[in-house]
Amino acid sequence: MRHTGSVCPCGSAAIASASLRQPKGPLGYLIWDCESEFPEIIGIEGTHGGVDIDFTISAPSCGALDISWHSLRIVALRAGRLERRSKEFLPDRSRALDIVRKLLESFDPVYLSHTIRSISKEGHGGAVWTLQEGQALSGIQIGHAIEKSSPPPREQYQQRFKWLESVGNLAAVDGAVLIDSQLHVLGFGCFVDIPDLPTDVLCLTGTGELEKRPSTALGGGRHRSAIEFCRRFAPAAGIVVSEDGRISLFWATPNEPPFCAPLSVLGFSADFS
Repeated sequence: MRHTGSVCPCGSAAIASASLRQPKGPLGYLIWDCESEFPEIIGIEGTHGGVDIDFTISAPSCGALDISWHSLRIVALRAGRLERRSKEFLPDRSRALDIVRKLLESFDPVYLSHTIRSISKEGHGGAVWTLQEGQALSGIQIGHAIEKSSPPPREQYQQRFKWLESVGNLAAVDGAVLIDSQLHVLGFGCFVDIPDLPTDVLCLTGTGELEKRPSTALGGGRHRSAIEFCRRFAPAAGIVVSEDGRISLFWATPNEPPFCAPLSVLGFSADFS
């Protein structure tokens, strides 16, 4: 039997209930096994009413241990054998969204981490396009227009985070979710026409260098659409989550070619502010 207790900010367990999987607070849970004579802590999870936490440790079976960051398993222990991913595989959503913040001169896009995580967890993939508030939408085919849906205010952070997660659900519909720099949702199921000839894109590599690549070499329709959106509506940004879990950021400034960066290398890149 596995029981949960809340994790207080100082890291200690508040063991207040013996009932199974009872929500005990917004910061996640310590998971312990009470089948033996003494409770044994077997993991840290953010589940069943708790807010997702970036760092999790879990014991999926006897003799197994998983350590994950942003839903990406970075350490796996199986029967004494340890497998570890290198740090280059660690996604850096904060770094990516900071680029979008500077590009659009608005702080609000940093909250999109909750939307990205929601899309990643569902596994269907998706895209979010972001442009400046008040930008004309001519040239964007909006499948489902929304009358400028606004998030809850920042001080209502729990409702705001839930709202941002729900925005990620819109990405399940074919096409991108369109928002502006103040996180107003303008529509979903969005498309732009993709030119026959590829667009040159400056791509950030794992070594921190820029490499020019054609848009056709970067992915399928989601990726090429995000590139074309950024190019036409610069300053603009697009985030694409693939079904296999890869996350890519595209952005463009006026009179410059679009940029592309896998989130896995943004923490080790030069400054593009």
